[in-house]
Amino acid sequence: RKELPYLADPRFFSNDVGELTKKKGMLDQLTLNLKKEFGIKNGQLALVVGGPPCQGYSGIGHRRSYKVERKKIPSNYLYKDMARVIRQLRPKAFIFENVRGLLSARWSVKGKKGEIINDVVKEFSKLKEYFVAPPELLQCKDYGVPQNRPRIFIMRIRKDLDFQLSLGIPSLGLLPEKTDGEYPHPRELLGDLVDYQYSKKFVSKNYRHDPKTQVQFLLRKKKEGNSYYRKGDILTEQEYSRHNEVVVKKFKYKSNDRWMFIKTPI
Repeated sequence: RKELPYLADPRFFSNDVGELTKKKGMLDQLTLNLKKEFGIKNGQLALVVGGPPCQGYSGIGHRRSYKVERKKIPSNYLYKDMARVIRQLRPKAFIFENVRGLLSARWSVKGKKGEIINDVVKEFSKLKEYFVAPPELLQCKDYGVPQNRPRIFIMRIRKDLDFQLSLGIPSLGLLPEKTDGEYPHPRELLGDLVDYQYSKKFVSKNYRHDPKTQVQFLLRKKKEGNSYYRKGDILTEQEYSRHNEVVVKKFKYKSNDRWMFIKTPI
């Protein structure tokens, strides 16, 4: 709240995008608030990003919904609310993100494979001010993230902008270059947070180790100056779950041994 007060300001954010789009006058009021507070006129907003809840599109999430047909799940239509926000604010660009399962999801058991993503694309294609680009499947580990996390992206940019577009490339050439499989091992990323005494209080309030890898030094760099957080400095939001013995045994079996620190030249 102190660093990003506008994220808690009801004038700019609603807990329910459906309420924002369906309650009379709310979108118009949002437009006025942006102009009054930031001087952002209609069409000057740089970017709108949306990622509707994915449970209704993913295979696991759908199975947890006891086989309720996707067409009966209200949150599966939030992409339409996002389109309404875009139509109102006219941002220079927008990004829609969701799980890979969206590519093959059906509205019903007898529906056609991929019919939901087709409807999503059709909805965004109604926004005639924007260049049309096909959905793009991105893999997080291709961009330096140590996670096997594929996601579908739809990215559009407004036609009136002076932008050098690679029209023959998916997503209009807006994607960054891949990192060629260069991403840190989870141990390189999180090894400095390991607390072998965590079970005493199930919380770590101080760093137990100095950073040892490039990514750890980067993540522990302080906002001002070139210093970084060292062993003993305050650590926040590091609380542990109290798993039962069966779950703990499973974790130990999968890990085989204790975490090892990997020393990498800085």
